[in-house]
Amino acid sequence: MKDVISEEAAREEILLWQDALEAEVTETEIQAMLPTIMRGRVVFDEEKETFRVTLRKPIALENGGEVNYLDIREPDAEELENANKVKDEMAMTMRLFAKLSGQPLGVIRRMKQRDMISIASIFVFFA
Repeated sequence: MKDVISEEAAREEILLWQDALEAEVTETEIQAMLPTIMRGRVVFDEEKETFRVTLRKPIALENGGEVNYLDIREPDAEELENANKVKDEMAMTMRLFAKLSGQPLGVIRRMKQRDMISIASIFVFFA
């Protein structure tokens, strides 16, 4: 997939998201997000304070449908507490992604690694 926005435009988006969410994002975190943003796969809904992440690889469903994107919202304290009860970090991440996206855990388990990394990178805005 080719870039749809420039690095400069992607950085401007990140600054807008930082302001809207009162977040501090490091240069290392920005670098991790840039490819996904430049390819137009992340959209922020300021009103809902959610991120829509278009998946590189859609997730096939048993009914023949597919999941092409996940809408990710900020976790609340109870969700973080429940996630932290899980000792295995990968299991914790998948459960949190399922809860915050509203998708069943079985769907999240079929997500590709690069999509998981893209979604994980936006969590810095909720820290």
